[in-house]
Amino acid sequence: MPFGRELSASLKRQSRLIAAEVVDDTLAISRIPAPTGDELRRSLAVRDLFRRDDPGRLVYLDQAGNVVTRIPGRQRDRSVLVAAHLDTIFGADVPHLPRLEGSRLVGPGVGDNGVALAAMIALPRLFSRCRIVPACDVVLIATVGEEGYGNLRGITAALDLNREAAAVIAVEGHGLGRITHIAVGSRRVEIRIEGPGGHSWADYGRPSAVHAAGRLTARLAEIQTPEWPRTTLNVASITGGSTINSIATSASLQVEIRSMDAGILESLLGEVVRQVRLVERDGLRVTIETLGVRPAGGLPSDHLIVRRARSVLASLGTPSASDASSTDANVPIAWGIPAVCIGISHGGDAHTPNEWLEREPIATGLTQLGLLVRTVAEDVERGDLRRIPWSGPDANPMSAASD
Repeated sequence: MPFGRELSASLKRQSRLIAAEVVDDTLAISRIPAPTGDELRRSLAVRDLFRRDDPGRLVYLDQAGNVVTRIPGRQRDRSVLVAAHLDTIFGADVPHLPRLEGSRLVGPGVGDNGVALAAMIALPRLFSRCRIVPACDVVLIATVGEEGYGNLRGITAALDLNREAAAVIAVEGHGLGRITHIAVGSRRVEIRIEGPGGHSWADYGRPSAVHAAGRLTARLAEIQTPEWPRTTLNVASITGGSTINSIATSASLQVEIRSMDAGILESLLGEVVRQVRLVERDGLRVTIETLGVRPAGGLPSDHLIVRRARSVLASLGTPSASDASSTDANVPIAWGIPAVCIGISHGGDAHTPNEWLEREPIATGLTQLGLLVRTVAEDVERGDLRRIPWSGPDANPMSAASD
């Protein structure tokens, strides 16, 4: 066992005491809109919450807009990086009125990712009360740009600016018991088709951008994707045309490819491009714009950091499950840095205004975070965490919809 009973009991006890504060902070954070690309107000609030217990704590916004602070460890030349994303899918026009309803927190973003931020903010307090000095520095980062077209830019910048990071623990609010060690990568593109247009009667026979978009969509829908490693190809939207009596001069499609395998992603993207080029034969102009790139990869289920996460959950009596998702852990995994993503509580209706989260498991989620960070820091100090090349998923993890 990588942690003692006395320490585990202390973390459990203090986590129960701190859990009410985590709930309050979750509600406070979730009241502040933070759509991707517009996280500043929430960033400043998170900065102030980090300083609440220790006004002298060094907390700053890095060049990407991430909120950064540090728990000093015994060893200073390497670190464990803990990341929880600031941004949500909700715009400022959506009412941000999180509330307690019985045993649940309800409101947009309470689980994705308000409670994860609140748990990370509580970590220095938890370590202080338990008199824990981590074996190496622990860098706490509230990241921007995790959702949608943010394309994981916050965690990418954080790793670029913290090259000493030897392990990463990403934190999401939903899914206590999840151990995300397989990174679902994606390629997102917009295909634009342009033609001469004309009158639907007088110029009949000229190529229509909308007709071409329809034919292209049909061809893309016929592309075969492997069942394993799980891979998807989705034409997410089609737009085009103007009036009922016009031959369409323009049309566009948005296409997303997801896979656990980086090679499959590139191969399928190549096939999409090949199908797009066929449209040009009809005398139409076609352009492809990249909207998003998220790296794929993974750690084997017997990697040390995965086993540590599993052992921590087992010690708390919480079932664990391997998971494949797109999270802030994607980037370190793709860069060869051992990383997992964990959850803090259980909930549902994510990415809806009625998102909810169970209050009771938050204490367990916080204990899990404290134990895992401390244990992984010891592994980093000993040099036990190794970068292991990934040969593909060795188990069929539960699917997840994280972005």
